[in-house]
Amino acid sequence: MGARVTPGPVTVILPQMQFDEASRLGETSQLLVTPSYHIDLAQTGDIVWRGRLTRSGRLSFPVAKQTWPEHQLLKNLRIAGMKGTLSPKGKVVLTGKVKATVMGCQVVGPVRLSSAFNPGLGLPFGTPHSAKDGSFAVMSTSVPLTRTGSGCGTIPGSVSVFLKGTLR
Repeated sequence: MGARVTPGPVTVILPQMQFDEASRLGETSQLLVTPSYHIDLAQTGDIVWRGRLTRSGRLSFPVAKQTWPEHQLLKNLRIAGMKGTLSPKGKVVLTGKVKATVMGCQVVGPVRLSSAFNPGLGLPFGTPHSAKDGSFAVMSTSVPLTRTGSGCGTIPGSVSVFLKGTLR
């Protein structure tokens, strides 16, 4: 295991979940997990981030280079200020600020995703970056959300995020 990615431009692809895989939580899905439901973030297409990797293993993905597919429930979903690290052993850590509109409610909250996070309880878990095929998975701890606007009464005050894809 090890992160063999050349410093310079990098691309993360988080693929759309296939319909027949919808029941297998976290196998190929990009999820927003709340206490009462799971939302597939790649409902209508792949999520793609273009960014940079430095020689020291630092990652950055500007908002302008993030592509999130249209979503029925979540509008204008982005992770602002997304940056992180890719260690020589493949550990991936990403941080930023989640921003979205959900049913008229603006939600914002800090997120820290890690390939080392394993919550147990049958939930999906992080996996290190594979030098062989570029695959990785990251999971966040609970993300506290600030909620403003109409329709916030049914929106939870915190969520977790699970993302699985490739980094090349």
